[in-house]
Amino acid sequence: MDMVTFTQFVSEMAQEEVILSPADVQRLKQQFGTTIVGKMGRLSADDGSLIVDADIILEASASLGRKQFSEAAEALTSEATTGVSSVASLIERIAELNDRRFIELCQRCQDTTDRVEAGCLQREIIRQIFPS
Repeated sequence: MDMVTFTQFVSEMAQEEVILSPADVQRLKQQFGTTIVGKMGRLSADDGSLIVDADIILEASASLGRKQFSEAAEALTSEATTGVSSVASLIERIAELNDRRFIELCQRCQDTTDRVEAGCLQREIIRQIFPS
């Protein structure tokens, strides 16, 4: 296992989004299904990459617990057959959280009486549905 420095780790954690390469997206779709993988984030029409909010990944990892998240990380990096159920649990949790956030965003947009805020929320909804 490669070691990362504190600075590298903090720099990575500060990113707002994580982009899965088209190859990774295809591999995950083949292994876990197109529907669930697609629900993890926003699929880029340009190249087939998947954009996932980093804070959703962090929340999903915390909800799985350290052991299961470590198993998922190991399975993803080594393509091992052990830990596949942990990867499936991680993907499902990310998809659930992403769905919940989108529903909350739509609800906020419907509930707001502030036209400026409504416009911002509408643009965010459009960005989520049609990422560039």
